Amino acid sequence: KAVGLAATMAASGLDVCAAEGSVLPFVRLLFADIGDAQSIADHLSTFAVRLARMDAMSRAAATDTLCLLDEIGSGTDPDEGAALARALLERLGERGAWAVATTHLGSLKTLAGERPEVVNASMEMDAVRLEPRYRFLVGVPGGSYGLVTARRLGLDAPVLARAEELAGEEGRSLAGLVSALTEQLAQARAEREETRRALEAAAARLAELDRLESEQEERVAERQKRRLEEIRALESQARGLLREVRREASLSASEREPERLRALGEKVREIERAGDQVREAMKPRDPELAPESLAAGAKVLHKGLGIVARIVEPPDADGTVVLARGAWRIRSQVSELRRATAESGENEGKREPVVSVEADTDNAAWEVDVRGFAVEEAVDAVDRALDRAVLAGHRELRVIHGVGKGVLREVLARHLRGHPQVAREHLGQVGEGGRGVTVAELR
Repeated sequence: KAVGLAATMAASGLDVCAAEGSVLPFVRLLFADIGDAQSIADHLSTFAVRLARMDAMSRAAATDTLCLLDEIGSGTDPDEGAALARALLERLGERGAWAVATTHLGSLKTLAGERPEVVNASMEMDAVRLEPRYRFLVGVPGGSYGLVTARRLGLDAPVLARAEELAGEEGRSLAGLVSALTEQLAQARAEREETRRALEAAAARLAELDRLESEQEERVAERQKRRLEEIRALESQARGLLREVRREASLSASEREPERLRALGEKVREIERAGDQVREAMKPRDPELAPESLAAGAKVLHKGLGIVARIVEPPDADGTVVLARGAWRIRSQVSELRRATAESGENEGKREPVVSVEADTDNAAWEVDVRGFAVEEAVDAVDRALDRAVLAGHRELRVIHGVGKGVLREVLARHLRGHPQVAREHLGQVGEGGRGVTVAELR
């Protein structure tokens, strides 16, 4: 009745009480053999009426026909009724008609195994309490539970015993098999439902993780945006400060105001500290250096200088290492180093010029080491060192360029002679580094 009602409602354009995504075929003709329509006046028995309906179904069966048969094959001898029912179902299947037939005839339950267009189904029952579970099981033939129901209702024991004897071992085995299969399906459905809930929970958790990841990316992007704004502000301050430094550099020594120079020096240090903070905030977490990565000959990346260098002397008790790159060497702390990756190795030699300026607090002497630098890098490094020296009020700057072939020395000498902040320059004397050093006297 439910199938027939759904089919006629769908054909009439009405909403159907079914799960979303359900599909119903279009039905042009619907036949129903439900209930008892016997008639004494027309000399029709229950079976005769059923035969007339079965004949109409057989003759009109087509792909757009739906036949509903309740208790097919009943009303006559069970064997003959089963034979007629089987013949009709085979005929409906051959014609491609849709059919739903209910029966208690055990011989019809085997038809699904013989005909591909026929499928068994049943309503699930609790075999222990004999209560319906209101679940439709596709592929499982239903059990009649006649003898079980009789025993539960207390049928006279001799009658029940004789009935079980007449039913035979095969019938009882089939009933037990159907019951066990029904229970297994119920357990499988429960496990499937549990799996479905677990999958839904996992999907919800995955969605939550995706949301958190998205929020994290947004926070990182916002932090990077703020850092870029800070960098732009620092660049603006640095440009303004550079203009002030150049104005001071154009003054003679007698015109310079010490207080003004100290103020400019403090501004330089403030910008440097702010820049260090921004750079530190933007740095990714450095990979840890394993002890074997600090052995002599190992390559490391110096974070401050941004270059790959080779360890010449491993760390001492204070964590100080000696690095070599090209013709120069430098002492550094292990905390300034990280593992040299393939990417950092590819960038070796493509760094920005780095000024290595060291202040000697005893004699206020400044020096810049440009050994191993390209000419343009060395000139840029010396210019920045001169700016710092002027701001600090120093009188001279020692430029360490090494001896070599003298090319870098000559280029730097010409550059210093034309520099507005340099009064004169000369090669280092005994105790100043000799020909490997040029001393620039500042104005």
